[in-house]
Amino acid sequence: MAIGVGTAELDFPNIEQWLAPKGLTRAEVESGMVEMAQSLASNLKGAYINHPKVLLVLEPKANHSSVFWAHRMPEAIKFFFADSGSR
Repeated sequence: MAIGVGTAELDFPNIEQWLAPKGLTRAEVESGMVEMAQSLASNLKGAYINHPKVLLVLEPKANHSSVFWAHRMPEAIKFFFADSGSR
């Protein structure tokens, strides 16, 4: 499993206006997203059954957009197929 998260997931114009009515700040939501990704990776790695291989990529200054997902994809593909050998 590959998990990717940026440290600036909510780096979009006017995001504070969307968060404020919910009583949230951008900083706390972004740090929470990083913590959740780290917890998920840790829990998966510690699974009692099937001990999955897990790749966690924390990308500094990356937001929640396809530009950054695409940036992380080559590493994920290499991770997924590392054990496949040459064919």
